[in-house]
Amino acid sequence: MSASDQTPIEVAHLFAKIDTLLIDLLQSLNEAEWQMPTVAKQWCVKDIAAHLLDGNLRTLSIQRDQYFGETPIGIESYQDLVTWLNQLNATWVAASKRLSPQVLVMLLK
Repeated sequence: MSASDQTPIEVAHLFAKIDTLLIDLLQSLNEAEWQMPTVAKQWCVKDIAAHLLDGNLRTLSIQRDQYFGETPIGIESYQDLVTWLNQLNATWVAASKRLSPQVLVMLLK
């Protein structure tokens, strides 16, 4: 069977449930758990939550306001793109260290 013969699996209806479960999990964490390491070696749990919030806010800006924010300059290779995205993510996560876990959860809601 080729890829074009496969029926897509509908998953959009699951996102609301996943978001609810994520919020429930984050609200259950204590201070030490927010600082625990993750498989993303440079990021703790709080950093991952901030990264998810960044994606949500950028999606809102793009879809609702047609605002795309920073435009990459000098992207001439795949590695250039990866480097730019890593820097974009790193600056957001660094700035979000100023936010409490409670503020992150509120904004994710």
